[in-house]
Amino acid sequence: MSTLYDVVVVGAGPAGSAAAITAARGGSKVALIERGIYPGAKSVYGGVMYLKVLDRIVPTWREEIPFERWITKRHTMVLDGSTSVTVSYHDDGWGRHPYNGVTCLRSNFDSWFASKAQLEGVDLITATTVVDVKFHSGSNPSVMGVTLSNSDQTVGCRSVVLAEGALSPLADRLGLSSPSKNHHLTLGVKEVLKLDPSTIDERFGVPHDQGVDIEILGGLSPLVGGGFLYTNRDTVSVGVIISLESLKHHQVRAEYALEQIKHHPSIEPFIKDSMQVEYLAHLIPEGGWRDRGTLMKQGVYVTGEAASSTLALGIWLEGINYAIEMGAIAGEHATRYSEGKYGDEASRQYEDDIKRSFVGKNLKKLRFAPEVVLSNPIQRTLPILLNKTASSIFTVTDPLPKSGLIKTLYRAIKEANVAVVPTIKALLKTFWSFK
Repeated sequence: MSTLYDVVVVGAGPAGSAAAITAARGGSKVALIERGIYPGAKSVYGGVMYLKVLDRIVPTWREEIPFERWITKRHTMVLDGSTSVTVSYHDDGWGRHPYNGVTCLRSNFDSWFASKAQLEGVDLITATTVVDVKFHSGSNPSVMGVTLSNSDQTVGCRSVVLAEGALSPLADRLGLSSPSKNHHLTLGVKEVLKLDPSTIDERFGVPHDQGVDIEILGGLSPLVGGGFLYTNRDTVSVGVIISLESLKHHQVRAEYALEQIKHHPSIEPFIKDSMQVEYLAHLIPEGGWRDRGTLMKQGVYVTGEAASSTLALGIWLEGINYAIEMGAIAGEHATRYSEGKYGDEASRQYEDDIKRSFVGKNLKKLRFAPEVVLSNPIQRTLPILLNKTASSIFTVTDPLPKSGLIKTLYRAIKEANVAVVPTIKALLKTFWSFK
């Protein structure tokens, strides 16, 4: 068997294309293998991306990406029953260079990003699944090649980058995934709803090329999770992200939770008279740094969602930027490994570079936050307290005198039937996790 490639990248998502581009620029002959009929065909993501990370990979991305809207408004909405408390931030400057966030549809973005890899000389192979990684025999085996689903032949290569997404079957088979990863999976379910662009502009209060990102906490009882509402050019994406353990425990279907969010009085006016054009679901690894698993072994590099590179904490919901950065680092290291520049220290050097990047620093710093965000005090107690406190503050009680803030908070705690000491402990743990 001849060696056809220096590096094979499995998965043409953001992490995979970033790895392929950097590996090719490093002098490697690269194959980018995608199981969908085109990059993005298997992806259901359509949300907010933070793409300044592309500045060093595709500096002209702002003029080229197939974007929907530049995000200029960010809302965090906390639901309870039929009420809501919303914290809003509007920055018109986010609608100009260098921008901040942008809504994109992955079916469009992934194809664009993979085309950039092809311009670097990468061979893009679609509608093909890598089913196994083969190794040379010996006391210190290294990669020999990959086996494809549509062939009995092994495609020779010296290094492999696994950017295969949340389920990561190859990483699992090779023993590289964290044993606890499956315990921290959430299910994202969303609808894409058609609306006239001018209707979106009017309802969300933005010009035609600007958009709104609404992140939602609460409103899903008895399930654990959150929700979102994003504006696209002529559609809106509304959905929920729910703990798999919660779905299993309560025996509730995910679409039930989505209907709860859609019909909440604070959400329904935004999507009224819309028409469903897509219904999608996707697994998301929420464990972060502690579920990253083994990042490299014997010439195989794990990156992107396969290495739990998602930051899903309510305040920050980021993933594409983390996948791109981690993929770029993986591509650089895979090239060095294929050239024989690494020995036994390859695994440590790759992990060290991840730790030094913003991906590693942020995921490590916030490693305890995912379990806090999905905890009962944040999911149940906080929405009740915020909404009852807001109701007490803003409800005019004439001719009765106004209560002070302390008395108002005490009344809200009493009405919510909340245990004070555990709630204080939970809030302190939350602040500590986000310190």
